[in-house]
Amino acid sequence: MQDKFSLVVCTYNRTKLTDEFLAHNLSNTGIENPNIELIWIDNGSTDGVESIVEKYQPEVFLKRKNDCLSKSKNTAYSVCRGDWVIDLENDFFMPDNWLRCMLEYGKAIPNTGIIATKVLHWDSLLELEYTTPITNINGKEVLVTRAVGPRIFSKELFKVCGFLTENYGFYGAEDFEISERSKRAGFTNYIIPTIVADHKGIGQWDAGEYRENKNKGLKEPKIEFPEGQIYYNPFVSSK
Repeated sequence: MQDKFSLVVCTYNRTKLTDEFLAHNLSNTGIENPNIELIWIDNGSTDGVESIVEKYQPEVFLKRKNDCLSKSKNTAYSVCRGDWVIDLENDFFMPDNWLRCMLEYGKAIPNTGIIATKVLHWDSLLELEYTTPITNINGKEVLVTRAVGPRIFSKELFKVCGFLTENYGFYGAEDFEISERSKRAGFTNYIIPTIVADHKGIGQWDAGEYRENKNKGLKEPKIEFPEGQIYYNPFVSSK
């Protein structure tokens, strides 16, 4: 049977970029006629996002208020019906054959949790993750580390880890949280070093209330996770 995928897209404005993102990534999956359902959650866009919804005909399109990224993603996850969830921000442009390659890795490595790719120009931001030694598992070279950035994972992961902690991911970095919980549950999380996404939207949120609040939160050296465990914030520490 063909694998079924749920593509989760959460948006807030940037309608033109979202249009380009969907057109680009859906056309170069490397899988012939992939079985992809589009789960699209819009967080209060005001720049005419409805104008491109009919073009992509999502299985789910839901508008909600712009209060929390993790709440938005949990809303999407709760209605996914695919065997695999594709979690991409709407400004990640993936290389050719990206989905076929990520699926191959996911099936080749036992007990796979979250599979991520590298991101162009993120080397200094994710120094800890990107400098992890390469490990060969069943012929696949990977960085066994926190799987942050563009990622896919089995729907089964949520049965063990649950959904995102909604008061953690208000200003992003929710991928660190779910990656840590996946690791604690015994799954193998990793980054594929040979697949690199282009972060087209970087710099678009360099000003305004969102960026101010995110920067304030990222300056804190530690993050409190569920169950009382503390992890160092990778944005300000390499520990």
